[in-house]
Amino acid sequence: MTGSAGRNSYNVLIQETNNEQMLLNLVRLRYGDFPFFLDVANITSQFSETTKASAFFPIPGFSIDNPTTLGGEISWSSVPTIQYAPLEGADFIRHMMKPIDLMNIVQLIYSGWDVDRVFRLTIQNIDELSNARNGPFADIPPKYRRFGRLCELLKYFQDIDELTLGVETKKKITADTDTLVANALEISVPIDNPNTDELTYLLPYGKKEKGRYRIRLDIEINQFNEIGILPRSVLTMMYHLAFGVEIPQEHYSKGWVNLTYRLDGKPFDWQEVLHGLMQVKVSKTKPKESFVKVHYKGYWFYIDLGDMQSKRTFVLLLQLYNLQATDAKSSAPLLTIPLG
Repeated sequence: MTGSAGRNSYNVLIQETNNEQMLLNLVRLRYGDFPFFLDVANITSQFSETTKASAFFPIPGFSIDNPTTLGGEISWSSVPTIQYAPLEGADFIRHMMKPIDLMNIVQLIYSGWDVDRVFRLTIQNIDELSNARNGPFADIPPKYRRFGRLCELLKYFQDIDELTLGVETKKKITADTDTLVANALEISVPIDNPNTDELTYLLPYGKKEKGRYRIRLDIEINQFNEIGILPRSVLTMMYHLAFGVEIPQEHYSKGWVNLTYRLDGKPFDWQEVLHGLMQVKVSKTKPKESFVKVHYKGYWFYIDLGDMQSKRTFVLLLQLYNLQATDAKSSAPLLTIPLG
């Protein structure tokens, strides 16, 4: 095995375990358990080589080969050691609970992500349009339809290359540095489009100027009770996507998972909210084809290899998690685990 092949093997393994860790924490949240993260801090590998040469003398009468043969053996082994850093403590929790910066949201969209997927995952409210506001538990079905329709309209304008997004920033002065922080998101679409009428119905507080309908969304709602936007934290996103985890009937019967009921007493199907965003399937046996899978409480939970929508959302969640968690990693203690 060459050095590059060894590195690639570690690369693939770490990516797989990162995926499994995130899925495991989504499943944990669905069961009301506490999430826990380990970060790979360092990898070292020790190589050893053994060379051995021996002479073999065949016993007369049992072989017609040469009376003496020389044999040799060369072997090598690699013993990797991985250092893990538990991500915990006040700093990490604060980063997990901190709302995503609007600048990061816009940069994700301009880097190629669909605006509807990004908004459905990262935004909690736009004005009075609620995106399934919930926490660890949801006793009644959430409101989500008007927000979902808004996302569909924005995706339409993105597809025809007529959606403009911008972020307004202000200077934040601290004892050490001056930084720019986003305090408003601006959305602009053309007036001369039939779908703009529906958009103005959903968000009626915009302005028409220069052939465009412009909407300013201040962070949360300002003191004048004007239109506002409330981004989610990574932890809130995880709580939201955790409702996409299917639960075996056995665990429902045992009361291990909180159920959401409609007003008529019938169970609410969370795929009404998360359709096209996240679906984690469950199986008693190990799935043969999966994008990521984990074993938990006697069952396999997995994202199907052919479920491109869930895979994209899962990758987006990992990107957002990495954005938020990076600053909180440096002070964590290390756990050194030798492998092999």
